[in-house]
Amino acid sequence: MSKVNPIAAARTEAPVTPPSPTKAAKGAVAPKLKKAAQEFEAMFVRQILTAAKVGGHDKQNGYDGMAVDAVAGAITKGGGLGLAREIEEAIRQAADTRAKKVP
Repeated sequence: MSKVNPIAAARTEAPVTPPSPTKAAKGAVAPKLKKAAQEFEAMFVRQILTAAKVGGHDKQNGYDGMAVDAVAGAITKGGGLGLAREIEEAIRQAADTRAKKVP
């Protein structure tokens, strides 16, 4: 009985290429990508508003964080700053470029 060398056998096999994503798979990722981009934009807006001291600068009352959250929520619900759309598009382009480079 002859022994099979797994290293030699692996080199002679054809390379395995991952399947290309189908439209259904891309469609399943789209809502998650959109939500992640919107959450990132909301976090960024909160950071900007906090740095600008929109809610005030009195650390004693604790309402400043609530004011920042309210303003950030209103900005995001109103369409945001447009960053979420740009982030989403950049990630899609990067994913498409990466998919094209995979043999």
